This record gives sequence, C-alpha cells and structure tokens, in this order.
Amino acid sequence: MFRSALLLALLSTTLTAFGKDKDPAGITVVVSGVRQAKGTLRVNLCPEAEFLTPCKRYEKRRVRAAEPMRFVFDAVVPGDYAVQVIQDANDNGRFDKDVYGAPAEPNGVSQNPKVAMRPPTFSEAKFHFDGSPIVVHVHIK
Repeated sequence: MFRSALLLALLSTTLTAFGKDKDPAGITVVVSGVRQAKGTLRVNLCPEAEFLTPCKRYEKRRVRAAEPMRFVFDAVVPGDYAVQVIQDANDNGRFDKDVYGAPAEPNGVSQNPKVAMRPPTFSEAKFHFDGSPIVVHVHIK
C-alpha cells in the first residue's frame, strides 16, 4: 500500500512538472504565418557564423507544416543566436529562389525585421540566450 501511494505521488509530481502550461528549459520557437499545410517546415537556431546558411547544429523539422507550430531546442550553449525558418513547400530539400535571387518559398527570421530587397542581417535577427527559458516568435511570409 505504501509503495502504491509513493508511486502515485511521484507520478503526479512528474505530470505536474511536465504539464502543458510550462515551457521547458531552453529556447522555444513559435512559428506563425503558415498559409498552406504542405511541405516541411525547417527551423534552424544559428550562431552568427552560420546565419543564412544551412546551419545544422540546432535544427528541427516538421512535416506537413501547420499553424501555429512550436519547436523546442534543449541543451543550447548560452550566446547570441538567430532563428531562421523555411517552409520547403515542394519538399525538394532546398530553399528555392526566383530568377532574381529572391526567396520563392515562405521564410522568416527571429525579431521579424522589416527588410525589402535584401536579406536580413544577423544583427537584425539576433537575440541573447543566457540559459534561462525563452520564447522566440517567428512570422513567415
């Protein structure tokens, strides 16, 4: 009987600690702006040297993009980062561009900077992660 009560107490504590209302430690990325539930959503957490490249150190993928989507990056070393999100709508594994070099697929970066006729800079998209839980919102267009 005592063992059952102890097991029930431990289980209830564990369920409370990992409940839906709590954000896990690390960086949580919330993606909005997904217009069509097709393709694969690729979310990268990038240090400056890897920004706007296929950075793979911290990458999450979700098939059949839908809105809104949450991605959690655990065990991230504190530092400055930027998030880049690409919806690979045709699932060809590449970030497609048009004949002028402009993005042909929905994309966005952290801080949601307003840029026209050029890619965003790391300075415009960066945020500092000090090891405490943080939520970053990215709206793709």
